[in-house]
Amino acid sequence: MDVFIAGMGSFLPSRVVTNEILATLKGIDADWISKKTGIHKRFIARHGVGTPEMASAVAQEALAQADVVPEDLGLIVVASAFHPSFPNPTTSEQLRRKIGAQTRVFDLTAPDHGFLTALEVGYCWVARYGTCALVVGAEGFSHATDLKDRRTCYQLSDGAGAVVLSGRHGHLRLVGEQLSGPDPASFTALLSNEAGSEVHVIGQLRDSTDFAPTSKVKVHDPFSETGDLLSAALPLSLISTLQSETWAGGDRLLLSSVRPDRGWSARRVEVLTIPQWPARRDVEISSSDGDRGPHELDMETLRTEISAAVATPACNALALVWLDLDLSGAGSAELQAAAEEETRALLRRQTRQSDTLFKLAGKPAYALLLRHLDENDCHRICARLQVVLENLDPAGEVPVRVAIASEVYPGNIPVGEWACNVVARLASVQL
Repeated sequence: MDVFIAGMGSFLPSRVVTNEILATLKGIDADWISKKTGIHKRFIARHGVGTPEMASAVAQEALAQADVVPEDLGLIVVASAFHPSFPNPTTSEQLRRKIGAQTRVFDLTAPDHGFLTALEVGYCWVARYGTCALVVGAEGFSHATDLKDRRTCYQLSDGAGAVVLSGRHGHLRLVGEQLSGPDPASFTALLSNEAGSEVHVIGQLRDSTDFAPTSKVKVHDPFSETGDLLSAALPLSLISTLQSETWAGGDRLLLSSVRPDRGWSARRVEVLTIPQWPARRDVEISSSDGDRGPHELDMETLRTEISAAVATPACNALALVWLDLDLSGAGSAELQAAAEEETRALLRRQTRQSDTLFKLAGKPAYALLLRHLDENDCHRICARLQVVLENLDPAGEVPVRVAIASEVYPGNIPVGEWACNVVARLASVQL
């Protein structure tokens, strides 16, 4: 049975971080970053736009292009190296809820060949059962990246791409079975044996020094202009290439992922027709303003956040944690300021993209709104935060004592009543 790519969707955030911007932050030369990593820019999603949100956007775009409704899907596979809410709820489950599908879902974590592996799973599903499959590659690395870490801050990027696989119709046809090999040399041998018309190699071929393009083999590798997108790289490269080139029926593509130390995978694809592409989005999807730092605590804003969180399908999985930091032993104002800054940075690293962090104005106290957590989860997080924060010692002489309290939404009282109660309790914190 033939399997087709019937629809495609892509998303790159509008916020671009160039090497010049990073060089300003790090105090180093932009050319050094280019030579060290091969990357010139990367894309960073705004606060509130994580892996599930990007996956939902590209999924809906791919479904619309394929003229497939969510109810027609038999399988959803999400390939990602970074699942922000691991282990539960899974990214694929969040995606299923967001698009309103009722079907089988699972996450696949295989960073280098993730999308191709997910594509093979979708191919086998459609070939065997006939119903459509949605395959998504999505990465939200910026929410887990420490910009102070020189080892990783240049490398990773945010983005997502999706394809809808169908057994009835499509713009591209998957040809044969998935190919693989142990090293770049065997990948080069594969290309040298390709006969006939031009072959367009699409994907990230980073560090594949044994391979060089020829008159018959064209390479489309956006790594330098997007940063490392891992599972999202291949679908984004495919869509970008289809949009930027002139194609004819019968043209051949080779979807590829090549890593010298982890082998390669590839999939042959035949171009049948070129789809109509929607206008590109110039704004963020479902994003909120601000960065990953804590919001100054405004009671009305917090009440609104609580109401919005409880309105989600997991309406009984919400907790509010507040942290009262005792910095009385910190000594000088400079040491207290250092402890405050370290605390903020630590809390940003410890929280997930789905959480919201507030700070009481003028006081070393914070409120943390945790989504999709039951009471046991909340207690575990409180215990972990208490240990981590009490071990905080940025200047070598700053003892930090932490008082943590929490409340979990019980699900059996009006949302407004619970929101007012926790806001009032938080407002009563006295330092």
